[in-house]
Amino acid sequence: MRRFFHSPLNSIGETLYLDEKGSHHLLRVVGIGPQEEVILFDGQGRSCLAILCDVQKGRAVLEIKTDITSTDNNLEEYWLLVGLVRPNPFSTILRMATELGVHHIVPILCDRSMQRSGKLERWKKIVLSASQQCGRSDVPKVYDIHELEQALTFVEHVDQKWLFHPKSVSVEQNLERPVWPIYTQAIFIGPEGGFTEKELSLIKQKKCMQKTLGNLIFRTDTAVVVALSHVLFGDK
Repeated sequence: MRRFFHSPLNSIGETLYLDEKGSHHLLRVVGIGPQEEVILFDGQGRSCLAILCDVQKGRAVLEIKTDITSTDNNLEEYWLLVGLVRPNPFSTILRMATELGVHHIVPILCDRSMQRSGKLERWKKIVLSASQQCGRSDVPKVYDIHELEQALTFVEHVDQKWLFHPKSVSVEQNLERPVWPIYTQAIFIGPEGGFTEKELSLIKQKKCMQKTLGNLIFRTDTAVVVALSHVLFGDK
């Protein structure tokens, strides 16, 4: 069933108007017909079943029929702090992180970042589209670009932090394994070429569980997918 974003959502039995862009997509691109059902979500965790009941001045009018029970685990919260890379791979990172369930995405301006700027509004559109496509009722929060030291302050409250870095003596430590359950986790991934020694030293001060991804060297967008899969779906 097709999904469309609208915030806020009205109460059951009430109607709402999609904006012009959403109405165009629903009516012209997808071709939803009268009395056909769709799913609406507000990006904050609520979704509902609605029907197309009218079209007024090119805008779709939808009546909310029932709420849909969310399957999201509200107890868990995942942060991705990732070194800024070029636009295309960073777009892939945003989409994959959204599909894998990340709640907060913080781009870090690192010493080895080849890309030095980005378009926050474009990034927000990417995660909104990915949420719509994958069935999430919430939308990850994408932050503006921050220096590493400032980005670290965002995850002071996090239960467990993971640093994924290519195999190196400088980051190998025998830290105590985390005790499950853990409800908040943060994952650090560097840009192409990885974090510098100075950056690693800053991150290590936050008592991260340091991990490698084997003997191969991955691109940043690939490393994000592998690392998130390990943390989100690995044995606990």
